[in-house]
Amino acid sequence: MRLPRRRVLTIYPNCSLGGMTTVYRNRAIAEPSVDFDFIFLRNFGGITSFNVLNNVNVTVIDHDNISEYLATEIRKVEYDEIRITTLHELVKKISSSKLIYEIHTSDFATIGKEFCQLDLSHLDEIWVPSQYSLNLVLPFVPGQWAEKLKIVPNIVDTSIFCPEGTSLEFPQFGSVVRPLIWVGRFDRTKNFRDFLTVVAELPTEYVGVMVASLENDVNRLAHVLYQIQSMRLERRIRIFFNVSQADMAGLYRFAVNRKGFFCSTSLSESFGYGVLEAALTGLPVIAYDVGALPEHSKHNFSIQFVSPGDQFRFSKLICESDWEFEHKKNRLGIIAYDAGSFM
Repeated sequence: MRLPRRRVLTIYPNCSLGGMTTVYRNRAIAEPSVDFDFIFLRNFGGITSFNVLNNVNVTVIDHDNISEYLATEIRKVEYDEIRITTLHELVKKISSSKLIYEIHTSDFATIGKEFCQLDLSHLDEIWVPSQYSLNLVLPFVPGQWAEKLKIVPNIVDTSIFCPEGTSLEFPQFGSVVRPLIWVGRFDRTKNFRDFLTVVAELPTEYVGVMVASLENDVNRLAHVLYQIQSMRLERRIRIFFNVSQADMAGLYRFAVNRKGFFCSTSLSESFGYGVLEAALTGLPVIAYDVGALPEHSKHNFSIQFVSPGDQFRFSKLICESDWEFEHKKNRLGIIAYDAGSFM
């Protein structure tokens, strides 16, 4: 007798080509025998990343209609699990399935606000992606609910983020350019300004490549462009938006071919997807020593840490690192990761 397939509903505000969309996509790849339904409130170009997955169904619903739609969906479909991130107001509307609330932010104030409005008695589990995140969340979870906390690490698709594969090419960069890759949102936590300062302190052969998700706040981009102009970096910074996973891996391989680095000047990380994906593609990493990033060191990747705010040390490491040694160290780290990988 054939057993019925498990069915999981996941709800999150934004569907872009990075961030939580990557988390969800990789879970669906890792569990092909599970049917995943995803509900998003806004599409920022990320729906295409699910197109090739036969076990995924994606719906975009306006925020004003989400409560009514969810009530109808739950009556119509019997879900084994329902997973919610950020949208804490939906928790009280669900009682018929195993209910999981996920915390992926590393902002302590935001976590506090969410838990102030969460009825923990409605939840079966609370997922976080790292030990660091668990330590952040724990103070907000009363003792009787602490057993609901569970670390569920994010999964990297190592069929994409690996040394072998296509490399993007940028002839306009010139033959001597060494790229420095930065990935994130243009906000205070991701701290783009420190990255610009590091680039400004380096010789002109180093070019900064900034990759960001699409945003609905043009003021953030305007501020970034102003900072680039004020630091006279117009010729040494390139900005790309909403880059697919395959192209990100190709960008990392381009940086490997040019002996570049992945740079993280983030001030807080609940997991650190970019750092891990870059390292798995072979690209040496230099990062501020924050959040969950040190947890990736257990695989012995080439991740060199700098105290947050020490831009001088950051640029010095870029100039003085034995790149070949660091690249070789990453290759050994990849072997260690693959030996215990989810993918």
